[in-house]
Amino acid sequence: MSNARIEKRYAKALFLTSNLDTAKARSYLEKMRLVTELFTIEDSRKVLCSPVMPLELKSALLKLALEKADADQAAHAFIHSVLEVGRISLLPGIIDGFEDLIDTKEGILKADVVVSTQLEPATLDAIRTVLEGMFNKKVSVRASLDPAILGGFKVRVGNSLIDLSLKSKL
Repeated sequence: MSNARIEKRYAKALFLTSNLDTAKARSYLEKMRLVTELFTIEDSRKVLCSPVMPLELKSALLKLALEKADADQAAHAFIHSVLEVGRISLLPGIIDGFEDLIDTKEGILKADVVVSTQLEPATLDAIRTVLEGMFNKKVSVRASLDPAILGGFKVRVGNSLIDLSLKSKL
């Protein structure tokens, strides 16, 4: 089974622990995002992803992060179950999938905007407003840089792609 499928299953299980309450799920998300920050720190990522590191060390590291995040017992139990089955390296993907489930439940679309240079927040807000008008739904915009598109931008919302880049015009 692919990692993406496994991540989705765990994300769904985590979502079900919130009883499909999006406010409670958003609260879990904030706490889980703090725990996944461990994966951005090289030393802690190496410990968590290593198959030879003792389970007790990984558990202590995660417990500390959960306590710092003020996570409840359900969050502790979820993280511990993921750790026990050796899938803790998938936690960032699980949490991304969890956020996708919350957004879907709230009717929020995700838009990935690719630009060649950094955009002003006002420009991103203008793009968000246009997309919300096009799709008649609330849209969350995430920007990334790709100098290869030369100018303009590309927007992906679900399976739709709007390519207004200079590279596609050449």
